[in-house]
Amino acid sequence: KQWYQRRVRDAHADNLATTYATIAGSFLGLCGAIILIVTSLATPVRAMSKRIIIVISIADVMQALPTFIVACMHVESHATDLEKFMTMTLCKWQSYVITTGAMLMFLWTVGLSQHMYLLVRFGVGVAYKAYLGLYVLSLVPFIINALAFAYNVLASMRTT
Repeated sequence: KQWYQRRVRDAHADNLATTYATIAGSFLGLCGAIILIVTSLATPVRAMSKRIIIVISIADVMQALPTFIVACMHVESHATDLEKFMTMTLCKWQSYVITTGAMLMFLWTVGLSQHMYLLVRFGVGVAYKAYLGLYVLSLVPFIINALAFAYNVLASMRTT
């Protein structure tokens, strides 16, 4: 019995350590993204690469903010699992926002590298057309995650 109680106590301590690390990481991500957005918007935004970096920062906020809120709620509740205070719907919305943010961040990071390549290789005209196409392409993560949300795939605990 003592062995089991020690194991439960150690698991709870590991869970809290992971939660605090999540809080620290998401807080630093939020601070960095917000500082980048504010400093970028404080000056005139003329360069397309600067606009892309702003969008990447917004996608970072989309990932870090829900993670930070849920991790703080987890510490406040003193619960061992999140199901004690979160409904499945809230979990699905959190999953939608975080997954969309991750997909957007990847898409816009690839778009930034493509923009830099096209700018150097072909000039401003071609790079600008590709930049406009990236806005249209950025709707894809929203559509994919909306379908996943509709089919109850997001925030699923199923392993199959």
